Amino acid sequence: MKYPFDPKLKHHLLIGLLLAIWIFIFLYLTKPLDVNELNDNEKLIYLPGYGLLGGISYLIFLPLQYFIYKKANSNWKIIHEILFLSAYAIITYRA
Repeated sequence: MKYPFDPKLKHHLLIGLLLAIWIFIFLYLTKPLDVNELNDNEKLIYLPGYGLLGGISYLIFLPLQYFIYKKANSNWKIIHEILFLSAYAIITYRA
């Protein structure tokens, strides 16, 4: 099954921004990693950094996505999407 590949950098920048916002909101509201020990001002200082790192990490991985796309003869399939997201999740989890 063929999966749509979006080569536009503008769309990927938007995805990176939305990912950064989602990571910030998730960390702020769910309070994992003992975030509840920080006061509200400290949360607003530190947590956006985590969000930005997540968004920037996504953008750093774009060359890998384009590499996979070119190796697949410009034919993006679900397996390629799974490969890209798995690589992103494994490497960013390790970092």
